Amino acid sequence: TSIDLSSQKDFFEYTLSGLGEQSLEEIKANVKTGESQLDSLGISAELFETYLVYKEALSKLEPFEGNSLPLNELKQLNDAILAMQSAFFTDEQIAQLFDEENRLRQLAIDKLAIRETELDADSQQQMLEENLASQPKYIQQSERNNALVIELNQTSEMSAQEKYLARVDLVGEEGAERLQTLDEQRASFNASLNDYLEKRAEIINNDFLGEEEKKTEIAGLREQSFEQNQWRRVEALERIHDSKSKN
Repeated sequence: TSIDLSSQKDFFEYTLSGLGEQSLEEIKANVKTGESQLDSLGISAELFETYLVYKEALSKLEPFEGNSLPLNELKQLNDAILAMQSAFFTDEQIAQLFDEENRLRQLAIDKLAIRETELDADSQQQMLEENLASQPKYIQQSERNNALVIELNQTSEMSAQEKYLARVDLVGEEGAERLQTLDEQRASFNASLNDYLEKRAEIINNDFLGEEEKKTEIAGLREQSFEQNQWRRVEALERIHDSKSKN
């Protein structure tokens, strides 16, 4: 699969997606090793280190209650994020790393502010469309994509036939068929994973096996149950499963 790494942030986030399969130190080492090959993106291991510290600080922001923030809290959150970016990065780096997400967050604030006006629905819609039209083309496309994802997610509780027809309306017949194939692949993988985790638990709970024997048995079961290109993903899911079981 081809991965779009056309920006530094794409590269950083793609690299961090390997957490669970690799340790953070291994990821940092990989960035350092690949630095010379990634000069065209301006990737630097030093900037990646700064990005990691920023992400950690971002995760410690005072959480707001609920999933849907009121306008004043959304503005506070936006101000806090912008201040944090300024504390860690130069204006040029902020433009390179965060321009799109900052614009989309401001767009969300503008949309909510328009919704809270006393204008009638048609006037609100006109203001929303004018606001979106004033954005760069890539922001307009991103907003359309976000809206499409929301609409597709809303089909998840429908019957198979209703879901297919709704998807055809949204993405066309070919797109609906691809999504159906992905659903089937995901369901098949999840069924295999659940079966594997049950058998793995039996091995772990077998008091007649030593620790090394258990590891060997589990590795053999993993290789028997999944394709080779899925092994690292399965190992990561095992760790997540074990972590949840301890809580």
